[in-house]
Amino acid sequence: MPNKEAVLAEISREVPEQFKDRPGFVMNIYNTSVFEEYIEFRGFIYTAVNNDNGKSEIIERRKTPLLDDENKLVKFGLKVRDCRVNGLGKWEVAEGISFAKLKAIVRELFRVILPKYEEFQIREQQIALAE
Repeated sequence: MPNKEAVLAEISREVPEQFKDRPGFVMNIYNTSVFEEYIEFRGFIYTAVNNDNGKSEIIERRKTPLLDDENKLVKFGLKVRDCRVNGLGKWEVAEGISFAKLKAIVRELFRVILPKYEEFQIREQQIALAE
């Protein structure tokens, strides 16, 4: 089970191109876009839509909106991760992964994640070798 930081790192507020015209976008997590719809007297419905194949599933119905409370976002993120339509996370690898995706993972690892630790320094030759 991923920890809180791992789940929060999966969240993006960038709307995928195929959903630019669809109202109610909330977040993108595990290659799945989440949409919010308010229905009077019923509350909020949250639907997950896979960014690759368009399959969807209702994840949650709530009386109150899902706000930016970290603990609620983590619980919700885990529900999306466990749903039937989710995609892969940022660090999960599928069979047949593209070389470009692997290079993006290497770049993020060496340029974003590891430099947060004091003892790590960016070494261009190491990155070039890994790519």
